[in-house]
Amino acid sequence: MVNEVLSKSENGRNNLIDNLLKNLINNFHSFLLAKTLIKLGETNLQYINENAVIQVILSKDYSIEPIPIYELKEYNDVFPTILVEVFHGKAVILWHEFLTNIFSLYLDLHFDGKRKFEELKTRQIHFDFKCEDDVIFHIK
Repeated sequence: MVNEVLSKSENGRNNLIDNLLKNLINNFHSFLLAKTLIKLGETNLQYINENAVIQVILSKDYSIEPIPIYELKEYNDVFPTILVEVFHGKAVILWHEFLTNIFSLYLDLHFDGKRKFEELKTRQIHFDFKCEDDVIFHIK
């Protein structure tokens, strides 16, 4: 019985870890694709006259304001940093979701009576009497 509980918690934890790694790998792959796309764009951008403008058409009725090419070239210097920040932010979100899921897994094991977590000590909770959820679900 104890081995079964340990196996279930280890499998759940391992699945969450596997999922985190898969998502981080996909995130990094997306970053590499975006970086490659930018490099291709930079190559073409250098051949466009700085006095030219570009206007992106979003639909048949909408377009953005024309953008001077010189502004794009100036922005090109800071864009790689922004790109890294975006994908770093995605990695942080994945890590946060992972920690939440791990905590939820162990919380479920605790409430199912399969593993006690005395190390969490006493916690103060706020109970909303308007909530119609099951008490244990609400506490979690």
